[in-house]
Amino acid sequence: MTTQYLDMFSRLTEGSDGGKREFLEIGRLAGQFPAASVRGVEDASRISVWCSNDYLGMGQHPAVLDAMKEAVDRYGAGAGGSRNIGGTNHYHVLL
Repeated sequence: MTTQYLDMFSRLTEGSDGGKREFLEIGRLAGQFPAASVRGVEDASRISVWCSNDYLGMGQHPAVLDAMKEAVDRYGAGAGGSRNIGGTNHYHVLL
């Protein structure tokens, strides 16, 4: 890689104080979509998080939560592998 690109990437990954970037740690609040709290900040106000894959709030709908719990109890939890090596999950067929 050329020095020009290395310098550019270094600037992009460093904060204004010359250190590495810091990311805001948040905690989504169940049942209060799209609210989240900022962790580690005293007297932090709530924030709205609209940039998740759950922008419709369905991940907190009681019917969805019940179905997820049932699936975990029946099949367990884990990322698994692609269907090419692990087979097609029954829930994908139902979709």
